[in-house]
Amino acid sequence: MARKTASKKKKVSKKKAGKSVAKLGGAGLPADWKEQLRQDAQEEAERTPVGSGNRISLRKNGQFAFQGADIGESIDVIIVDHVALKTYYEEDYDEDNPTPPTCFAMKPSAKNIAPHADSPDAQSETCADCWANEWASGRRRGKACADKNRLAVLHADDLGDLVELIVPVTSGAAFNKYVGGLTKAAGVPSYAAVTRMTMDDHADHQLLIFEFVEEADEDQLAAAMSMRKQAREMCMEPFDTTGHEEASSRKKSSKKKKKVAKKSKRKTKKKVAKKKRRSRMS
Repeated sequence: MARKTASKKKKVSKKKAGKSVAKLGGAGLPADWKEQLRQDAQEEAERTPVGSGNRISLRKNGQFAFQGADIGESIDVIIVDHVALKTYYEEDYDEDNPTPPTCFAMKPSAKNIAPHADSPDAQSETCADCWANEWASGRRRGKACADKNRLAVLHADDLGDLVELIVPVTSGAAFNKYVGGLTKAAGVPSYAAVTRMTMDDHADHQLLIFEFVEEADEDQLAAAMSMRKQAREMCMEPFDTTGHEEASSRKKSSKKKKKVAKKSKRKTKKKVAKKKRRSRMS
């Protein structure tokens, strides 16, 4: 994904991404080039892990980041697909050392959502009946399990690769309102619009602002429509829980060491106290 940014004052780029695949043709291409593209795309999809390391993240400094580098406070994207996502972390989430959630769930709609089968430690059979889904179960009287949105997006000026972006719980309401405005008021699906995402630098927490820029052009729309299936697969891809198992093992080992150290400390104190009593008696 190209690292291009767009500021609030900058005019929206009208740059075309070139001819769409549907319009390609002419000399130099084999007669069965369309079928060859289809076969190669399928083969590439099978050997490419969906969403692996391909994520736009939100930093605490108010910047969007991609593959470890800041890419600005604002980006223009095509939201190809999105699903409801719920994540529960047993320990505090560390941005510098990210680990998969203890329990997670994803579904196109939040209705009847339930923990994924790959969750390391599912907290309930359904999210609606889960203790972590209740208000005041987490910090500041919030939920211990966070309600988020998982997006598969294309950069508006680079239609090559889908990228994952997770809308934080603090921006969920803004995202739902924005999409509702597109689909209900304007009658346009999110993948047919260029959306500008901006980090609100006046908020005391991570807050995204969603703004409609313009309707997608033919090339952008063609790219988005051709990737709808891939985007849904990306959004529904379960978390890699290997890190959670390793982290849990390290924590258990650390707790065991601390327990042994405390036990040893108590024994030492008892020995010292016993010696003092003997010294007084003699």
